[in-house]
Amino acid sequence: WFRYHYLFQVLLQNQLGNALETGEIADLHNRASHWFAEKGLIDEAIQHALAAGDAVSAAEFVERYRHAEHKAGRWRSVEKWLAMLPEEMKRERPGLLLAEAWVAFTHFQLEKIAALVEQAEALSDGQKADSVIWGEVNYFHGQLRYWSGQGEASVRYLEEALTQVGGKEEHVESNIELMLGLARHMIGQGALAIQSLNKRIQGTNPSKIYLHTYLSATLAFIHLLSGELHQAFQETQRMQTLAGKAINFNTEAWVAYFFAYVHLQNWDLVDAIHHFEFAAGQQYAMDTEAVIDAKAELALTQQLLGRE
Repeated sequence: WFRYHYLFQVLLQNQLGNALETGEIADLHNRASHWFAEKGLIDEAIQHALAAGDAVSAAEFVERYRHAEHKAGRWRSVEKWLAMLPEEMKRERPGLLLAEAWVAFTHFQLEKIAALVEQAEALSDGQKADSVIWGEVNYFHGQLRYWSGQGEASVRYLEEALTQVGGKEEHVESNIELMLGLARHMIGQGALAIQSLNKRIQGTNPSKIYLHTYLSATLAFIHLLSGELHQAFQETQRMQTLAGKAINFNTEAWVAYFFAYVHLQNWDLVDAIHHFEFAAGQQYAMDTEAVIDAKAELALTQQLLGRE
């Protein structure tokens, strides 16, 4: 990329302002916005759309690409895009409210999620909202009930979400499968959860690496919660193999997190430290709560080794 010196940029922009009308300059920004979007450069596309005074197009870019960014482990990009949009725009569009809810969950801000989902549901009620939008709404309802210990209600919401989203948006579907497995385990249906997940793995196209990774991650979570370390280790190995097929720092961080916990429970403390260190350093890719947890566990493991 070539960039003019900042002062020369200002000079050129001043000359542009003298040579063209405001509407003509906005048209240039609008054309630039669409060019950048076609090239997959969404940051620049949003910036030029806003410079053109077209906040609607900027919002549509966020809505269109938000799931792809999460799927690639770049949820920080979505957080940045949302910060660029006018506040009133975010309050008027269910897709943007749900985009905020996904970012809020990576920070484990459950109270914020509840308010955002309530607003998104109110806006979508009575409208012909996309089934994925309703699936996201039900996913977050199930998510919130899981974390408040309402396992049976969580399962109902998540099963409904899966029927609404199934096959339409891999990022959303993968997260629903994960929470549904955990919710079933919570209400004593761990065997059913494991059976359903293994059946889903066998019936899912191998090209859906992201979904396969989440299905294995769910099994790893369930086995860890059940104290089944060998099975948890095997599922984490499967996750690691899948992660090698697609660059995703979030997935790699979770692989390290799972390995670390298995090693810690097996009293392989040096190996646990190695993996906790990697997970703890992924604060720009991994869920905030998990990074904090990894840092805490790293300190505890050091103490178990007498390294106070």
